[in-house]
Amino acid sequence: MPQDNQISNPASAAQPALDKQAGQLVRNLETGGYHPILIMGPSSSGKTLLIRSLLSYLKSSPDSPINLTPGTGLIPPRYADADSRNEEGVSFLDNSVGEHQRGTIARRTDKTDPFFIPLRVEFKPDASSEPVRVNLAFLEGEGEWYQFEVGGGTAGDESDRMDTRKRKAFKSEIEEILKRYRDKGISIIYCVPSISEKTTETARKPIQELFGDMAMAAVIEQVTTLRGSMENDYELFCLTQWDNHFDNKQLVNMSGVDLNRKFVDELQSNSGDYGNSWGTLRNRFAGQRSSRYSLCAMPHASCRVEEGAIKRVDRNAVAFFDFFARTLGNWIIGNATESLNGQRIHVFPDVDILGRKRTNLLETSVRVLSGTF
Repeated sequence: MPQDNQISNPASAAQPALDKQAGQLVRNLETGGYHPILIMGPSSSGKTLLIRSLLSYLKSSPDSPINLTPGTGLIPPRYADADSRNEEGVSFLDNSVGEHQRGTIARRTDKTDPFFIPLRVEFKPDASSEPVRVNLAFLEGEGEWYQFEVGGGTAGDESDRMDTRKRKAFKSEIEEILKRYRDKGISIIYCVPSISEKTTETARKPIQELFGDMAMAAVIEQVTTLRGSMENDYELFCLTQWDNHFDNKQLVNMSGVDLNRKFVDELQSNSGDYGNSWGTLRNRFAGQRSSRYSLCAMPHASCRVEEGAIKRVDRNAVAFFDFFARTLGNWIIGNATESLNGQRIHVFPDVDILGRKRTNLLETSVRVLSGTF
């Protein structure tokens, strides 16, 4: 498999027009042997926290067999602020994992341009196996890129309302990957915040509209338009902040069946909070896909956040959050090994979708999508 030091380094020249330099980022991803993971979602949907908690588990948990190290910067020199974006992407692993373990909550992402978090993954599926190596590139960026435009009138004016006819265009780097990264598949995670019983009606409306359902449905449609054929891609509809459905006592005594039943009920309900976006994605399930992992859904809980900090939870409750990290890690690394190397390899057999237990979250989501649950 190509190594990071083989990444192309375009010769320096006068700044070209965007359409002339388009494709350099994709060439860097392809030459470096990277599997792109695009994480899309509105502001405050937990995208950054999802990445930080996942990397923290994969890198530091005693139950993780993974050796996780930073890769090499992927943003080409001619792109805006390339040096700072590459520096932030390469340093993300060490900086974010340390902050996460110290209980520091991720600051709201406020970036003009997206950057990629390049990672080298190495693990042994079992003690007698040869090491498996794969490279990942996570997109980190600002959630407002995926929202609808809002009118410019004064407070309370009709023009302040969301204009569903004006959705913000994707950043050029995202559009480049969707259009040009063709030889291999990509992973796309659509993050929307879970709405729990604690969510008030006042808070529910902006989540459903500006910050949620309608905007995410438009995102999924826009991805489909730009990408065209998605038969080799992997998509995940992810309801984040799932732990808000449970108090601290419930977290200690949680079972997989409870999680699945609650998740299925929310997705299948006619009055579900994400009927438009979920329906848009589900309508594509009948199409031909190359893998049974290609179109999935799952709830996700990164960690317990209270009063602006990561709360330490009971040791038994830690398993609740670790379960999601293992499931998501399995899906992403399985996608990468299947797409790049032609063979799907999972890290954590206990959450393998091919398991016989119906308490498996991704297996449940496939059943929901196919209507066989």
